[in-house]
Amino acid sequence: MKRKSILLFVLHAGFLLALLGSMPGSREVVPRAFQAVGNVVFASLGDGRSVRFQWADPAKRKDSADTRMIGRHHADLEYRWRVIYNAHRRWFWPAVTLLAMILATPMGHARRAVAVVGGLSLFSLLFLAEVALLSLTLFGSVAAGGESSWIRNSGLPVVQALFNSPITNFSAIFFLWAWLAQPARGIDVDPINEVIRRLLSPAGSPPGKSEPPDGGDSA
Repeated sequence: MKRKSILLFVLHAGFLLALLGSMPGSREVVPRAFQAVGNVVFASLGDGRSVRFQWADPAKRKDSADTRMIGRHHADLEYRWRVIYNAHRRWFWPAVTLLAMILATPMGHARRAVAVVGGLSLFSLLFLAEVALLSLTLFGSVAAGGESSWIRNSGLPVVQALFNSPITNFSAIFFLWAWLAQPARGIDVDPINEVIRRLLSPAGSPPGKSEPPDGGDSA
């Protein structure tokens, strides 16, 4: 199998990302599908805790949020906490980026199918794990109470930062792509490696060149 140049891979992946990202109806279907799954998966978090997911109309919000997540306890009439965020942006764009990268990577049809199904499934599980961690931390923060609580002042801000940062999910999809698609087999990455070697080599010592050995004084 002839390897694809890194530039051609980037062009193909960019084109596929633009095509997949323009799919009509994704802004409505993706959040509602996530909310339906969330209402089943997080119906019980133990100790009488549960999380309910609701639609939030992004057209009526300045932050374009589409998902309202509410934490409840069976002993309380009111909810314990509530957060609102954009599930479409957090799941859809990393997922279609992973899909575009896999489709643009040269490989056999069987391996491509495994990479697509496995990659999207693993990323979806990771995203649900992020939601679970945020939910449990919010429950813990409310239960701890008080401004001096460690989980409220330190744990919750860290978890929220990881959940809100796009770096978390895009780092995950890059790792999944490298693991499942094995791009070095089908993409010519030698130019990238050469650039890295030049950047890391000591100044004045180009890679691949060295001073001739000293043969000592001649007789």
